[in-house]
Amino acid sequence: MLRLIVILLAINIAIAKDYSATGAALEEPTKIVSSNGVLTHSLSIGYASFTLPTTTINTRVYDSSLPGPAFYINAGDSMKITMVNNMAV
Repeated sequence: MLRLIVILLAINIAIAKDYSATGAALEEPTKIVSSNGVLTHSLSIGYASFTLPTTTINTRVYDSSLPGPAFYINAGDSMKITMVNNMAV
């Protein structure tokens, strides 16, 4: 089992190297930061298409980005997240 995991990791690393050589630079996620002890955000979920060097993928995205936003809160803070579903039924 451990050997299989190592092989899969090696394959993923090789694929990542191939794509990084021809693809766009990796982007940092948008930072959503709490203020005055509360993080308030309207988070949308939907679909998007991305063209890679050898294929096009359709995937779910949050706030129209991949990766979705990163939430930064402090211990004891509250989160008020409104989820907006933009996915087709």
